[in-house]
Amino acid sequence: MKGKYKVRVQNKLVRFDFEIERNVSIIRGNSATGKTTLINMIVDYQNLGKASGVTVICDVNCVAMINQGSNWKAFLDSIHSSIVFIDEGEPYVRTVEFAEHISGTDNYYVIATRDNLYYIPYSVDAIYELKESGRYGKLKTVYNCFRRMYSEPVVRDTEFGKHGMVITEDSKSGYQFFKAVCDRNGMACKSALGKSNVLTSLKEYDGENALVVADGAAFGPEMENVYSMARNVSAKLFLPESFEWLILNSGIVSDSDIADIMSRPYDFVESEKYFSWEQFFASLLVARTQKKPYRYDKGKIAEYYTSDRSISKILGPFFEDM
Repeated sequence: MKGKYKVRVQNKLVRFDFEIERNVSIIRGNSATGKTTLINMIVDYQNLGKASGVTVICDVNCVAMINQGSNWKAFLDSIHSSIVFIDEGEPYVRTVEFAEHISGTDNYYVIATRDNLYYIPYSVDAIYELKESGRYGKLKTVYNCFRRMYSEPVVRDTEFGKHGMVITEDSKSGYQFFKAVCDRNGMACKSALGKSNVLTSLKEYDGENALVVADGAAFGPEMENVYSMARNVSAKLFLPESFEWLILNSGIVSDSDIADIMSRPYDFVESEKYFSWEQFFASLLVARTQKKPYRYDKGKIAEYYTSDRSISKILGPFFEDM
């Protein structure tokens, strides 16, 4: 399954309008913010249809999982090419078994939860909270939409060289690239050796103006804690989709269709094949440079990418001094 889908769920009292473009989206929020209301409306519609008083409009099937208990796997196995809504409180969503089960399926998943689902590589751009947008029409229906919780996770229009330390999630090519950039600017660079270690690395840094670089496409589970810590210590977060996304977005790879893919990746990322967009961009970059002098290797960065010209093209759109 791929693509971007508009969803409308409504009855006489409430209406939800939102778009889903990734295979996993998270709805956050305290109790009584509408998460369960949305999912219960979908349950009513799938059980009673029009007689429920609920209307569900979407180009693909929308189904809800609630109170499935030990039957959750069988329920999921019966669903294909659908958007699956899962209510908070379902304990299986926090397990490795659930993450492995939904990986490679042809569905999209919208999960209402206040937990950080560490086994699922969801994007910081796919963490939403429900927002009441006002009243709709003469019926005075409450109108709701999804709002991204982290609307500006990527640093823009600032100076790279002013940071005292760069901490990268990556330990391979991405780290090697930023280490080369830092060496040119007389800056320190450290690999956290994985996204789960970024928080610890940030806590251990006792200087000022740290810059955290991580793959936003899969950093969602870590975002709440790292975002809070970054605010406490005045650190900045630079969270592009992935390092490979930075390269593809820079124009260095000049294949004629790259710009189109980058402008609407949701139309190219098959959920059955890629659990996160991070995997898709890595696969795309490797494939498109395989027979070129600047072949990309995730384990070792080619010198081509660390030239002054390439650094400027890769980081220039985000940092004024590149």
